[in-house]
Amino acid sequence: MEGKPDANVYARSNGARAGEVLGLILNGFISERLGFRKTMIGALFAMIAFIFILFFAPNVQTLVVGEIFCGIPWGMFQTLAPQVRKPFTSLGNGYRINLVSSMLQRSHRSSCDHT
Repeated sequence: MEGKPDANVYARSNGARAGEVLGLILNGFISERLGFRKTMIGALFAMIAFIFILFFAPNVQTLVVGEIFCGIPWGMFQTLAPQVRKPFTSLGNGYRINLVSSMLQRSHRSSCDHT
């Protein structure tokens, strides 16, 4: 059966997606209770711990469990990053707009000077 992936390949990739859904659900409860920063730090440490499961897995079943566990922080990162970034974008937008407009003015002036 060449060209047909093994069932273990499907189990590993779908296990990670199932873990991501769990992480999406858990993130709402954990970030509400602990806050965004502590949740992000906890998810980062959990990711470090879960990578060890993948690295030292003796068989395929342990790899599937490791993928599920790694999917949990991945799901948390997907929903947590926009929430953490939101307060900073309002501060940075004014600076970015000024920076881009000054760059455009300089490039326009330099193109006009050479004629």
